[in-house]
Amino acid sequence: IYLTGSQNIDAPLNITLKVKGDEPDWNPMPDEETMNIVAQINVDGIVCSDPDDMLAAFRGQECVGVAKPTYSSRYDAYFLMLNIYGNSETEDAALTYKFYDASTGIIYPSVTSSNDKVFTYKSNVLIGSVQDWVVFNPENKIEQNLSLDRTGWKWFSMYVTPTDQTIESIFTDATGKIEVVKSSSETTMYKDDKWAGSLSELGLTTMYKLRASEAYEETSIGVPADPSKVDITIEPETWTWIGYPVSATNSVTAAFADADPQDGDIVKSQNAFATYDGGDWAGSLTSMTPGEGYKYYSAASSQKTFNFQAPADNGRKRFAARPQANILCLTSEDNMSVIADVMLNGEPIEGSTISVYAGDELCGYSAPDSETGLHFITVGSTDNGSRKLRFVVETEDDTYVFDALFDFRADAVVGSVKNPFMLNLDMATGIGSQYAVKAIDRIEYYDLTGRLISAEETSVTVKNVKEVSGKQVALKRVVYADGTSRVFKTIE
Repeated sequence: IYLTGSQNIDAPLNITLKVKGDEPDWNPMPDEETMNIVAQINVDGIVCSDPDDMLAAFRGQECVGVAKPTYSSRYDAYFLMLNIYGNSETEDAALTYKFYDASTGIIYPSVTSSNDKVFTYKSNVLIGSVQDWVVFNPENKIEQNLSLDRTGWKWFSMYVTPTDQTIESIFTDATGKIEVVKSSSETTMYKDDKWAGSLSELGLTTMYKLRASEAYEETSIGVPADPSKVDITIEPETWTWIGYPVSATNSVTAAFADADPQDGDIVKSQNAFATYDGGDWAGSLTSMTPGEGYKYYSAASSQKTFNFQAPADNGRKRFAARPQANILCLTSEDNMSVIADVMLNGEPIEGSTISVYAGDELCGYSAPDSETGLHFITVGSTDNGSRKLRFVVETEDDTYVFDALFDFRADAVVGSVKNPFMLNLDMATGIGSQYAVKAIDRIEYYDLTGRLISAEETSVTVKNVKEVSGKQVALKRVVYADGTSRVFKTIE
């Protein structure tokens, strides 16, 4: 920041930093005709003046108009000049509205108006004026995205309370695509065109697991949870399934400020974990994310109850989550946690990566943590029935394999920050030469969330598989013609 001003170097400066959320992709396509609205947005009695706020009109799921507040010096006021596109075929079609608050990144999917005419499309009609404008009022409801772009298991929790909390109401659009939903003590299944089981409603205090047979899109509209009023109870010396009833991302440290964590406590999501040691959290899980589900292991000797802490301004951008590159257990029902260190000749090896396999199925991956130098590996359960785990360590000079060090055990924790599980390369055989020339079946590219970007089939035989891509991806998995596979770290 370059500042200019008076010669008084001791003069105080007032600097305002504006926090913005992720702007929604509302891009209406122009049509033959328009309906025009002059309006203001009123939130809790205050007229919106943020030029980054957005009001959008929808016909069904299609965005047909969007506008932002602009200042009129003549009237010393902020107005929205909203153009809504349509044609003769859309005449009298129903319209709905959504409001985006740029300061928090929150989208309000339910908006009322002082003029009911705005909810029906009419070509060449002007509603409102700068003397008698329309007032839009976003309701205190937000939208939670429950969609899944793959098959398999999903850990999730709720941060909105819909009017109807039953599973059949929440997952209306996903009917038939979800096979089972379960909590730690109850289960319900979709069979014979209906839900059946002991779990009937979804609440805020616990996480849930669901298994999807195909990808689906689903949202739930409801009142945002007040985390200060949602008591989370964790049991001693065991794993407790917990929800995260906060609509904003927060650091693990800040989120659990009220939980009085003890050394040995662990919190984990479906693909990352963190452990409390020496008064701080360390691990691959750095942030708590709205909508995700978590398990918490408490080392305390008695039960305790706490409330999650939301970011100071409740803004999504106040804390930016550090991306985690994991091609693992994104489809797994269960996982286990490993804290490991790599040694050679009595010295730690920097920059190594660890891949974990059950048979030929990749179920865990890690690069060393930048602060501790340790590997925090989430190992997912597998679909091939194999429980023997094989660790493959890649260094700059060679690749090493450790066979059947231990079996997969759901919720097990191997190693700690003070006493990590040691992978001593002196005890392994370098196998770099066996990968030097191998026929490749396909190459898979994954983004920072561990989601598959693309898979390219190839019959090329290469000497250095690191040169195959050139794409900006988080991880690359090379699947060889003989069925084996290998993972490579971030490609710039």
